[in-house]
Amino acid sequence: MNGLKRLFASAGAAVLAFSACPVTALAAVTAGYADEYGDVISGADYTIMVRLSGKYITAASDGNVQQWEKLGNDSQIWHIESAGNGKCCILSGADRRMALTIENGDSTNGNNIYLSEYRDTAAQHFILHRTDDAYYITGECSGNAALDVYDISYDNGANIDQWDYWAGEGQKFYIRPVGGEFRLLRGDLNFDGSVDIFDRIIMQRGLVSGFDDTMSTVADMDGNKSVNVSDMVLLSQFLLGNAANIETYSTISTEKPDVAYLFAYFLGNSPEQERLSYAVSTDGYNFKALNGGRAVWQSSVGTKCLRDPYIFKGEDGLYYMLATDMKSSLGWNSNRNLLSAKSTDLVHWFDETSIEIANKYPLMKGADRAWAPQAIYDPEKGSYMIYFAARVPDRDNRTIMYYAYSRDMKKLDTEPQLLFAPKNGNDAIDSDIIYQKGKYYMYYKNETNKRIYLATADHASGPYSEIKQVSEGNLGVEGPNIYNLIGTDKWLMMSDAYGDGYYVMQETTDLENFRTVSRSSYSFNFTPRHGYVIPINGDQYTALINAYPSEGLTTLNTGIAPVEVNVAVGGTAEMSSVVKALYSDGGRCEMSVEWDQSDIARVDTSKAGVYNVSGRLKSSSELYPDPFIKERADPYIVDGGDGYYYFTASYPAYGSVDKGYDRIILRRSRTVGGLASAEEKTIWKAHSDGILSKHIWAPEMHYIGGKWYMFFAAGASDNIWAIRPYVLRCDGDPYTGSWTECGQMQASAGDSDSFRNFSLDMTYFENNGKHYVIWAEIKGDSSLFMAEIDPAEPWKLINKPILLTKPEFDWELVNNRVNEGAAVLKTDKKVYVFFSASGTGSEYCVGRLEADIDSDLMDTKSWKKTGRPVLSTADVNGCAGPGHNSFVRDEKGNLLIVYHARPDSHSSQTCGTYNKDPLYDPCRHTRLKRVVFDGSGTPVINLSDDAELASQNKSITARVIVG
Repeated sequence: MNGLKRLFASAGAAVLAFSACPVTALAAVTAGYADEYGDVISGADYTIMVRLSGKYITAASDGNVQQWEKLGNDSQIWHIESAGNGKCCILSGADRRMALTIENGDSTNGNNIYLSEYRDTAAQHFILHRTDDAYYITGECSGNAALDVYDISYDNGANIDQWDYWAGEGQKFYIRPVGGEFRLLRGDLNFDGSVDIFDRIIMQRGLVSGFDDTMSTVADMDGNKSVNVSDMVLLSQFLLGNAANIETYSTISTEKPDVAYLFAYFLGNSPEQERLSYAVSTDGYNFKALNGGRAVWQSSVGTKCLRDPYIFKGEDGLYYMLATDMKSSLGWNSNRNLLSAKSTDLVHWFDETSIEIANKYPLMKGADRAWAPQAIYDPEKGSYMIYFAARVPDRDNRTIMYYAYSRDMKKLDTEPQLLFAPKNGNDAIDSDIIYQKGKYYMYYKNETNKRIYLATADHASGPYSEIKQVSEGNLGVEGPNIYNLIGTDKWLMMSDAYGDGYYVMQETTDLENFRTVSRSSYSFNFTPRHGYVIPINGDQYTALINAYPSEGLTTLNTGIAPVEVNVAVGGTAEMSSVVKALYSDGGRCEMSVEWDQSDIARVDTSKAGVYNVSGRLKSSSELYPDPFIKERADPYIVDGGDGYYYFTASYPAYGSVDKGYDRIILRRSRTVGGLASAEEKTIWKAHSDGILSKHIWAPEMHYIGGKWYMFFAAGASDNIWAIRPYVLRCDGDPYTGSWTECGQMQASAGDSDSFRNFSLDMTYFENNGKHYVIWAEIKGDSSLFMAEIDPAEPWKLINKPILLTKPEFDWELVNNRVNEGAAVLKTDKKVYVFFSASGTGSEYCVGRLEADIDSDLMDTKSWKKTGRPVLSTADVNGCAGPGHNSFVRDEKGNLLIVYHARPDSHSSQTCGTYNKDPLYDPCRHTRLKRVVFDGSGTPVINLSDDAELASQNKSITARVIVG
């Protein structure tokens, strides 16, 4: 295998490709990746861990591939290189001539995975698909079959074969660089393992067009965090054999920043409540329960109940849980053991063990309780110190703190010893120990007076000196846990005021003096009991909210991609109008940015130098008022391609059909924002009687075959519910020209069913040269249908329609059984159809269908529907019932969803125009929100302002490098 040839052909092609969000007018030089997600750099060494078991994909001595616990040798190292066209080869770290290979080279279930000599075949090419925080892996020859751990096993030696992908946990893998970071040879810009003339060519291109983050690190020959002409000089000197003062290797950490908080707790004293429950927070103060407030995991050992769950990240990168192994209905003195388990992803727990405490060790003879275990890694002992509260009546009638050491968190390696007991003879339980500023800080509950105290020590195992009470006054609290607010020097301590039925929060910056936080400044949408809070990164957050979805929990903005502009001396600094926002699920969003013009003016391109240019980003509500346009439902905005944006919507009715729904209106503006105040013009009025006289609903303006058309629905004076879709055509300018009626939509020859019943909400789109319309029609329920049209006569179907979707899930059946209001959004890979469901009150919500861009869209098998809404009342603040949307990209480059929703005042019947029939309540307002794309390229439309753009990411700084 010629690594140079393949890498320069595949990764080398990538270095000339435009980045997803270019910051210069030229193509940025980007690294080659073996995955579309952009985490697996081609040409690096990796370990591949099974998410389910925490074990590693391992090459056995006979060439078979299996899972095994960590061995620390080359059998678990894999060299991954791009094979072009989105595929990669996975080579043995011990012998790169050998590659993972699919037995038989086809999609048959059960085909074995083994090592064989690399021959560049389809059986040796793999595709890495991102899912949650991991990957599933399919072969080029495998169709939908994915690498699979046989029998979903946790055992060493479990075989790796392939099986149809079913999103099973034995099919998901973590692919991470060896040692947790990339170690890259400086100057090796095509990642072929050497520095040569090809690298100099790439360096020269990058100095003109810019580098992405990875390439900048490799091209930074002098290690000064910037790439300029001096790096080219050093590279040239090195190639000429001259002495060059360069760093040999650069490293890139793969540790992702923490962006949120996980709260593990239990719910109460009945067995079904003594289980692990989860909540998450994005700010550390306000927590929302996962899984709809239900428990997420139940113990299967000991009492099969757990209390006081404590989770921490181990030195090996895995997560460990300790808990009280106790069923409280058996009595407070009934438990004798501790519970432990471990996890790769905080979702799946394994190696569950009941650790014996009482009567197993001399000091614990007769112990009648072992409560609230926690652990901390003690570097002095190279082991975890597990500490817990226990009572040994014949030795000490108090409940006090004991400890023991354990390396594997499954058994104790030392006998329990006394850790801490208050000098005044009181009890001490519920300890939380952290290491900061060279000291160990223990926060514990004095079980005698029910308050929280602090003790400190120089060593994990003590001795601990009592310092002071840190809880407020005489309030009875327990279960303290202290955690750092991400990116600050502030700490929060949470404790349970169990007697008063609420949780207490306190803040500190010195770990000794605490201030009580006002109860209005933090919140829980559940009632927690003794638990623990830990920080989590975006991958973990994504895995958790996907595994345990709850309303209102979405992906989060985690940062903005760095912006670096390279300008040749004498050139012009071209600042992009958009930057790339990054999200917890690996998603991306192009966001408009306003650069500081005074900073740009200070960039002197007449000589080499580095300059900073500050920029400002705005959330959707900062870009556009909310509501955007009042009393306009079913909103539709389109870029006219003539320098104007156009807006139309249902003109409202007040109280009855005779007081509105009687016209089609149009606004236009040079900007999307200008539509809010633009003059509104009536371009067509309803007939005075007969057809086209009532319920003029949901107009949409589409450019088809060189002309503008307006699709809309209308009823008749003699039957206001005889609603059908109609079409207008414009001759000339849509705002100043005349609109003429083309009549009702017509079914194709031989189709006697379409448009016989109540039908409305027609939309149009084109794909691969074919033209389609989608509409809602009542055939039993209100369902969505799709057919093709001839663009020369878009009011006529040319084939029989297919049923796209009908109401079937609970969220589609509230008050009315409805699917309606379709809107189409296309990407380079998919066609998405968003639609509205249920009644038009607060229950109104948006679902989604998708199909591959090149599939047969008239084949119902091509379409897949989400099992839950993608936008609902839980996702919007201050309003309810979001739905009936469209999409537009504004003049600044922001992709927007345009939708209507009611203010909260409608639900409380205090809206000034309130009507018990929501159809005749005009209190539905047009609103705008950014569209984000997740790590797999799927559009996300339900982000709150904070989730869309975190406050700390609104200010950015670009580096402009002249040289």
